[in-house]
Amino acid sequence: MSLAGALIAGLIVSLLPLSGAESRWNTLAPAGAGFTVEVPGESQPGDKPGHYVYIAGDWSYIIQVDSNSETIRESVANHESVPIAVYLDSLRGSMLKGANATQRSSSTVSVEGYPSVLFSYDGQANGQAFRGTNRIVVTEDHLYLIVAIGPPGPSENPDVERFYRSFHLVRSATESPEASRTATTGPAAGLAARLAGPMASVARLITEEKLRPQVDDLVQRAPPAQKLGDKWNASHPAWPRARESFTRRIAMVADAYAQTGELEQNLDAQLGALPPSDALALAGALNGPAGGAIVRETASMLFVTTIMADEPNGPKIGEPAWYARLRGLRSQFDARVGSSLPPADRSHDADVKQFMDGKTHQLSLSLWNAVVGKASTSIEGAANLEVFDDREAILKEIAAAVDGGK
Repeated sequence: MSLAGALIAGLIVSLLPLSGAESRWNTLAPAGAGFTVEVPGESQPGDKPGHYVYIAGDWSYIIQVDSNSETIRESVANHESVPIAVYLDSLRGSMLKGANATQRSSSTVSVEGYPSVLFSYDGQANGQAFRGTNRIVVTEDHLYLIVAIGPPGPSENPDVERFYRSFHLVRSATESPEASRTATTGPAAGLAARLAGPMASVARLITEEKLRPQVDDLVQRAPPAQKLGDKWNASHPAWPRARESFTRRIAMVADAYAQTGELEQNLDAQLGALPPSDALALAGALNGPAGGAIVRETASMLFVTTIMADEPNGPKIGEPAWYARLRGLRSQFDARVGSSLPPADRSHDADVKQFMDGKTHQLSLSLWNAVVGKASTSIEGAANLEVFDDREAILKEIAAAVDGGK
């Protein structure tokens, strides 16, 4: 917990305010640190490794890089979202407490597919008010803390926006080329082209379903609709249009992600890392007569299990309500997945069951989890950030929907 609140508290006391520094921009890309970012103002001297401070006007910009514990590295590598979320929330709470600050906003985001949290806060140090924004990013190798602290003001600082938007992760030059080898040759050749479309569709469905309760809550609490009182619910004529203010942006983010090629690159790398015997077994199953049915069943299973695992207050396994939820999600999958997956074909049920009972099924499920998990995390994080950034426009759209839906 070397990035706990004491760090932020010390920065606030020592760095605010220092006005008059020129907002000249430079690119910071320390060798081996795994990131690049644009920074304004002048670099401040320091003797702490992995600690970078810049001053521009009344604002301080800080990047702190730490190494991760073995447990966190494994959780990130295995896409274990729950322990990472708990870890990030613990860091966020420690920083707010150490700075004696009050949180203004917080959102779960991702940075190029890696778990992250972005939060802003207000506080006071030495009798002086301050406002800050922190982003915490966790990768397999590093823990990044990106901070901007300055005086409170009525509007956002464009330098702060540029600072955060310019932060990017970069692959270390010391990484082995083997880590990025692809599946363009060998037994797995051709599988990436077959699986990319179905995986992208499942990632999109998972993101939409996971964000559904959040979207409904945001629509329910939207200030423009509060004047309607108890009449404001899902049965109100304006509700679908208000909800579309969010879902349209989620769809836009998913479409933009599909154009990045990130899913295909990750899938190709995952396939290329398979031992030849495993790649041969998977290719044999998916290229056979039952291949389409196997792909569809794997996709459906991943969608259902991911959503149900994300419902801590859902029905217990084995209860009638649990089976009802499972059947309902399977029906949702069939209705929404579209033409990107092979059509349902019950003539191969016996072959599908044999595959699901075998070792290759576990191999296939791990592959789907790795690729779809990273894709859905990227889409969800970007969607949350898009909603956060576009909140004023969203509120205007909801207000127009409410006024037009009387």
